Amino acid sequence: MIKSMRRVFVAAALIVVFYVLQTTLLHWIFPHTAPPNLLLILTVSAGLLRGRKEGMMTGFFCGLLADVFSGGMLCFYSLIYLYLGYFNGILRKSLVSDLPLLPMLLCGLSDLFYHIYIYTFSFLLRNRLDFTVYLEDVVMPELIVTIAAGILFYGILLAINGALEKKEKEGASKFVS
Repeated sequence: MIKSMRRVFVAAALIVVFYVLQTTLLHWIFPHTAPPNLLLILTVSAGLLRGRKEGMMTGFFCGLLADVFSGGMLCFYSLIYLYLGYFNGILRKSLVSDLPLLPMLLCGLSDLFYHIYIYTFSFLLRNRLDFTVYLEDVVMPELIVTIAAGILFYGILLAINGALEKKEKEGASKFVS
């Protein structure tokens, strides 16, 4: 469960900021390759740091924002981000989330599943069968850049989560006293 409205506002602000960064500034920084998928990094991090429910909620709203501004089918991206948040949230209790390498491995695997989903429902069903071109031109460059950016952004999200948890504990101790 979400324990504070502060967390809701921070999550909403992060979703908007990451979307704006992903669609504007990062296209300027990476003009010849795919920019990192910051919404995916945010979804994976939410699942790993906060669990299934918050991973799903973050993923759904990240995907919904992408759906609304992509002009395509509604809930196309929402569904994949929701699933990624859920599955990474399942791993929260069994994995140590303070180590940046394991979350980045999961971020890379999530990005790979994300692109398999995109390929299957956007290209394969339209009889565009050349997966190797898609893999070389889109998947691998974005995968590498997303993992590299994930190291930086996961550290930032870990610090934000720690600060929010500290505030929540302070608020709970004031309420009990």
